[in-house]
Amino acid sequence: MSTLGHAVMFTIGGQTFAMDLNHVKSIEPYKNENSSAEGLVLGYSDIRGEQAVVVDLQNFLYDQPFSVTETTRLLYVETGQVPYAIPFEEAEMINGTNVEKQDLGLAQSKENTFFSSVVLWNDQLVPVIDAFALSDSLNLV
Repeated sequence: MSTLGHAVMFTIGGQTFAMDLNHVKSIEPYKNENSSAEGLVLGYSDIRGEQAVVVDLQNFLYDQPFSVTETTRLLYVETGQVPYAIPFEEAEMINGTNVEKQDLGLAQSKENTFFSSVVLWNDQLVPVIDAFALSDSLNLV
């Protein structure tokens, strides 16, 4: 079985998720230009000279729109496809070289193909998001 490696753990809607640090380019202050009031795309943000799509992952997962607060930050993700950013409330970078990834098994479905595995972190099961598969699921390509 493989290990998590260096990753970012971030919280959306009370749930913690992990993403490989190789695809997370930075964590940025929340700014949203050309905002869209509905749907999964909240708008666009100029991050490091790139137009990143601001994606409401909370709305996508829980059918509950993300509420921006003073502490909201953006997880800037690059996959070589369309750059995107995910708003979140809390995050931490971790060294998960000793954290073993587990297959989803029966929990895998057509709706959550972007979850590649789960890890046990601080006595909590944390879904690991595949940045490429999420981009595909959100039709950002």
